[in-house]
Amino acid sequence: MRNFRLLTADEIECRAQQIRENGIILLLYKTARTDAALLDETLGMFNWQVKYEVIDGTLYCNLGIREKGSTEWVWKTNCGVESNMEAEKGRASDALKRAGFLVGLGTELYSAPFIFIPSSKCNIMKKGDKFYCNDEFEVTKVGYDEAERINELEISVKGQVVWKLTPPARPAREDAPICERCGKKIVPYTDPNGKTVSVQRICANSVNRFKQILCVDCIKEINESHDS
Repeated sequence: MRNFRLLTADEIECRAQQIRENGIILLLYKTARTDAALLDETLGMFNWQVKYEVIDGTLYCNLGIREKGSTEWVWKTNCGVESNMEAEKGRASDALKRAGFLVGLGTELYSAPFIFIPSSKCNIMKKGDKFYCNDEFEVTKVGYDEAERINELEISVKGQVVWKLTPPARPAREDAPICERCGKKIVPYTDPNGKTVSVQRICANSVNRFKQILCVDCIKEINESHDS
């Protein structure tokens, strides 16, 4: 049973995971401020609390919640990492957000699709050997299916839509991602156990492992060449 409501579009933020010459890979995230507002809204300001502690040099957030009228506290703990802003403030905020996931705050973000904004729809600049972009990406629409997974999403820059997912999600639609190695459209893959791997998962895994958007066939070829 879900304790907290689903996030609205204005409660979801975007950040660049990777900026390349041909486009930007975006991630969705929530802020500690949103977590605090949801905790107040759902439980009331007197029914949640946080305690911070440092263990072996790592900052941990202990998030305690209780139902209205109860005297029993439930605690969830997670650590934080430094952000690009103030180090300690960033670690504290990150620790709270991670602890928040453990009680169900914003867990629907785990279902976010693979988001790639092509260079034709954003302003990518190069400085030295690095690419950067000052565009402010904004979530202007979000929707969920019956399983509380994201099935509708709209990303905009200055009111102009630059990326869109419409329900029902169809990974093999005309704007399906293209493999950067062979040029073919990336389609879902069914493994030997009968489990279907979505296009979004294939793209995300290939970027994490090979820093490229690759199809399953190219991933297999690269793995085989490494094994030989």
